[in-house]
Amino acid sequence: MAVRLKSVPLREWMENEAKLAAASQDGTKVLINPMKHKHQMIIRKVTVAYGISEILRHLSDIHQGAGAAATAVGDAALTVATTVTSSSLSREIINCSIDNFSVRVSKKEKIVAANISQGGNAMTTQVNIEGVDILSPEISLKITEPSFLSDMYPDQMGRYLEVEILNKLLPTSAASSSGPGAAVGHDNFDESSATLYSFGQLLYELFSHIDTSQVEASVKEGKANNNSSNRGGNDMIGQEPTRKKRVPAYKAISEQGEAASPLSAYQYMPLQELGFPSSLSLLVQNLLECRSQAKDAYDNLQTSSSDLHLVLLEPDRFLFDWECTPDNNGKIPLQIRKEKLYGRETEVTQIQEAFCRVSSGQSEAFFIGGFSGSGKTRLVESVRAQVDIAGGYVVIRKFDAMSKERPLLEIVAAFNDLCLLIKERNSSQHLDDTAANLLEAFGSDISVLARLLPNLGVISPRLKKSASYNYSDGAQMNIQSVGFVLRRFVRVVSSTSTPLMLFLDDLQWCDYSSLTLIEGILADKEGGNCGGSCLFFVGSYRSNEVKGDHSIYRFMDNLDRRNVLSTKLSLFGVNYNDLNTMISDAMGLFPRLCSNLSDIVFRKTKGNPFFVLEFLRSLVDGNLLEYSVRKRRWIWDDQAIAAMDITDNVLSLLTNKMNQLSERVQSTLQVVSCFGFGIHDSVIDLLSATTQYSNIREGLDELIWDSFMVTVAGDSMPSSDSKSSSGRTWKFVHDKVREAAYCLIVEEDKDQYHEDLAQVLHSVSKGKKLGDAVFPIVDQINRGLQSVLQAPAMCIASAELNLEAGVKCCEQSDFSTANTYLTKALSLLPNDTWASHYNLSLQLHFLSAKSAYSCGDVERACKDVRVILKEGRCIEDKVDAYFLLVNIFQAREKAENAYLTCLEVLADLGEKDVLNDRLPDYCDGKELGSMVAEITKNLECKTKKEMSAIKVDGALKISYIMKFYSFIAVLAFFVKPKVVLPICCRMLELTLAHGVTKHSVMGLLQYSAALCQRSSCKTEIASHVQAPCIIAKLAMSLLNRIESSDIIGRAFSVYYGLIAHYAEPIQSCGKWLSKGFEAGMSNGDTFSAFFCANQRIRLILIGGGNLSTLLRESEYYLSVVEQHGNILSKKLFLMYQQTIRVLIDKGASNQNGDGVNELGQSDVRMAETIHFQKALQSFWLGYAERCHHYVLKLLQANVIGRHHRLIISFYHGISSFTQIKRHRTSKLKQIPKEAIVTLRAAAKDSKWNYGNKVHLLEAELSSYEGRNEDANSLYAAAIIASQSSKFIHEQGLACELAGFHYKKIGDLQRARGFFNQAKSCYAEWGSEMKVEGITQQLAILGGGRI
Repeated sequence: MAVRLKSVPLREWMENEAKLAAASQDGTKVLINPMKHKHQMIIRKVTVAYGISEILRHLSDIHQGAGAAATAVGDAALTVATTVTSSSLSREIINCSIDNFSVRVSKKEKIVAANISQGGNAMTTQVNIEGVDILSPEISLKITEPSFLSDMYPDQMGRYLEVEILNKLLPTSAASSSGPGAAVGHDNFDESSATLYSFGQLLYELFSHIDTSQVEASVKEGKANNNSSNRGGNDMIGQEPTRKKRVPAYKAISEQGEAASPLSAYQYMPLQELGFPSSLSLLVQNLLECRSQAKDAYDNLQTSSSDLHLVLLEPDRFLFDWECTPDNNGKIPLQIRKEKLYGRETEVTQIQEAFCRVSSGQSEAFFIGGFSGSGKTRLVESVRAQVDIAGGYVVIRKFDAMSKERPLLEIVAAFNDLCLLIKERNSSQHLDDTAANLLEAFGSDISVLARLLPNLGVISPRLKKSASYNYSDGAQMNIQSVGFVLRRFVRVVSSTSTPLMLFLDDLQWCDYSSLTLIEGILADKEGGNCGGSCLFFVGSYRSNEVKGDHSIYRFMDNLDRRNVLSTKLSLFGVNYNDLNTMISDAMGLFPRLCSNLSDIVFRKTKGNPFFVLEFLRSLVDGNLLEYSVRKRRWIWDDQAIAAMDITDNVLSLLTNKMNQLSERVQSTLQVVSCFGFGIHDSVIDLLSATTQYSNIREGLDELIWDSFMVTVAGDSMPSSDSKSSSGRTWKFVHDKVREAAYCLIVEEDKDQYHEDLAQVLHSVSKGKKLGDAVFPIVDQINRGLQSVLQAPAMCIASAELNLEAGVKCCEQSDFSTANTYLTKALSLLPNDTWASHYNLSLQLHFLSAKSAYSCGDVERACKDVRVILKEGRCIEDKVDAYFLLVNIFQAREKAENAYLTCLEVLADLGEKDVLNDRLPDYCDGKELGSMVAEITKNLECKTKKEMSAIKVDGALKISYIMKFYSFIAVLAFFVKPKVVLPICCRMLELTLAHGVTKHSVMGLLQYSAALCQRSSCKTEIASHVQAPCIIAKLAMSLLNRIESSDIIGRAFSVYYGLIAHYAEPIQSCGKWLSKGFEAGMSNGDTFSAFFCANQRIRLILIGGGNLSTLLRESEYYLSVVEQHGNILSKKLFLMYQQTIRVLIDKGASNQNGDGVNELGQSDVRMAETIHFQKALQSFWLGYAERCHHYVLKLLQANVIGRHHRLIISFYHGISSFTQIKRHRTSKLKQIPKEAIVTLRAAAKDSKWNYGNKVHLLEAELSSYEGRNEDANSLYAAAIIASQSSKFIHEQGLACELAGFHYKKIGDLQRARGFFNQAKSCYAEWGSEMKVEGITQQLAILGGGRI
């Protein structure tokens, strides 16, 4: 491809262009696209015109003394350097003749294959305008297009051009002129008008190739002849002057038919009549009209240059005439830019910058307030492309007046839609990876997520669908557990490579409880062991519809309090200039020509973007604004538009427009508006099945055509029974359109309208599976309750539909919305409901109690439970209510009441004799001992296969008995610990007789834990736990088979918190306890969740986890506990935090003493933990006497955990050597020896956890007894064992004690070496306190690191 550069005189260049045009017409040059070729030729001429205008602007600036200034024209940048030439310019001389300009061009020719009948190829020539020069004065202008734009859009017609004056002039007071005929000036109009007029002449000649000097001469000659005819009767009026070329180029009479004034006499034939675009013709005409001071005449070069640049930038809109297609009403519509935001550049930058911060790894919130129609949604859409480029997901949900009753469902549905997006946007490999990450994060708890988000299965078949909802289970999801599950989900699916943007529109309809769910995700920076989320939350709301106490502002304050970065933005109407640009774009007219119309529109709409567009459309509909095919431009009547009497509300415009629709379409609008912002196809199917609304789909199609509604595919709402339902949702294009449609129903008739609609839906929905369509249907029925209450049969049917909606909400864990539907259902029941509709009453009261309890309304829950216990006909009908009651007792820390209630229920279920026989003899009598021995021996030999082979008894009573035994076993641990074992024995008897259920698993685990606890007394502390651990492992294998997610938290809390650490590495127990916490929280089982969290912190602290990390994790758990108001768990975490802070820096970092006062109020249940933690603190602080004091208090307790006894025996044994050296009593000497015996027995079950402790105690004892060789080897063994077991703190302790041993025997070099090792270990542990102590020892020894 050849490239040639040259400078061509403008007139010669014009002739070449004319020849090229002629060649394209006579067939000498083959063109693939003649129209495109013609358009390109026009654009080249406009480019030259633009360059000339910029040179003239530069010269004009010199005249005005503003030469060396950088200016901007529209979007084009004009760069002026600081160099000065020796030339000067007279204020009277500006030579605008064609011959005073030249064009610098580059020409590229290439051969393109073409299907030509005669064969051969087509030649295409690409001519680029590189610059324009003026010869006198000598100035060069360079025209460029940024390379990134030309490369990005090589075939685009429009161009973003930049110009640069290469050599420029500075203003001067004296100048000379050169060249004859250069002056363009007249005595009867000013210089600027003369320049504009001469520029217009130049452009006219440039485009038409008509010599304007001959035109002017002929007009003058015709004018003179006309004057002499008037004086002497000459009949030469209108005769053309003699010349070489016929020039049909002027009109001596104005368009109004009046004689033109002297300044406007030189009117040329419009370029439009010569075949040029109307906008170009208008531009040149307005330049020529400047002499007559016409209304639309230009008054400066900058405006004309801006218009030229505009047509270059968007020729399809502002240069070439539109190919207009009328709409179905025969009107040519405005070409509104739906993709462009006007006057929101600052706001767009803000939201895009916010998303950039999110995509770099931090969650953030962005709030947009403003009146309806102010462009909130459009602003959010402006960042959508950026999210797509970043590989992220955009999920949008809109609230409205109908969905305000179920906001949580809408939020959950947004994340359900996210599953579909993940499926749509990613490869199969990425989907497999996502599924693997979700399975790793949730484990067997994945079914909880699948139940919450039914679309999860589209990501991968490995993500199992949710099981059917069992509303009689004890633990259940609530708003907190839903939030917890979604936080875990968002952690997995969102990242810096796949950020998530969640846009919730019209938050004024959302309640606070639902917003707390979003708050939790945004504030999820720690996430326990996991990383945080990468969420960009955008919320919009109508600022004029929310008061200062609205939940939105509370939500914002909470985010600020939790250090979540948020931006708050308010949108108002666009300003006049931006509105004028909007109208200019819509009509394809230069902005200056729209100013009068824009002024009227601005005054009537206050700049509200949606109002503006609807007002313009109403003008088109009313023929006050119309496209003139003859003029090929939009025209309007300023006076008529200004005189229009409209309100300042867009609703009136929309309502008037809707009133012009057919009665059938208006009826469709009324029906659809009753369902809120959108209506699903499943509901349309039901309405279509009725006689009254059989043609509703035809009406919807017309509404789509009239731009009132749109369809959105892929909605997560399931369809109804109709197999033809496509899953679409029909939505209004704007919420104001929905409001206007609803206004079509007379206000006093609205209730009756809803009643009629309710009756139709009620009749057509009988016996059908409605799915999520039940919500809009029930909403209509509840709105039209007046007619329902008048028909008893309809009351029952409506109650059943409300029950169905309530169950659906419970399945999706929205108990707040469920409570609303269930309360409504109860209100529809007759007075004799327990006699006439027993089962319905039973189910409604129980679900009402469950939902009320989940919403925190305990009194309401207890009230419903008492009704069931009073009206229930048998224990089987009451047992679910009883189970809910004991859960309520436990949550309110009334364990004794819960325990007694369980005993009462078990007795009613047939266990009275068993309880009477066994519970009084709960001590370690022969009967219990033999029973435990027999069951243990039996279970030790059982395999998973053998246990699974036991046929499960399907009797409901057995299931309930096991359920209550499982619950009472937990209660007994706190109320009457000694009855735990006999209760567990009974559970295992039932299991061996009736088969394994999920409650059997808990029975096995609780039995194993009870056996471990039974060996916690001093006389049996050395006994092995091998048998309980075997039984517990059998239980965990059965748990995997049962796959019951609701007991995972409980199972993990018992196994990993109370059993596994006797045989498995303590660090792995901590890991699984974290999983148990997540499982418990996800299922609403906060009791098990908090127990897992407490045990995790306890075990990781004992296991030597990094103290700083552990402190952060405990703070996370503490924040969760505080949200749920669990006082006991809060005190436990505060106690652990106190120990951690002491170990880090003696508590110096806790200057405020957070939590100290609350710990001072701890009750007896905290005694064991407090004494253990105080003993631990005292040991590491080096306070041997204090450590001994707290150990004695711990051992004096009636019941002490076996694990606490094992661990404290180690520290007590090490600490006792300090006291032995002081007091040398035989009693003290026994302490380490007993500890060695105890820990040796424990090491047989877990060398990992206890082997290093035995070695260190033996080393200390050998050192004390002077057996130095033994001590040397035992210290080394202790260090190696600690390192192998990853007990970094005890490795440091072994090194420290070895250092003191070698210091004692005089080997200072080895002492320094061990002290240095200890220092490194303590530093890795995170204990500044211990590092400082070792540093002091090294200083005493007089040496640093060896």
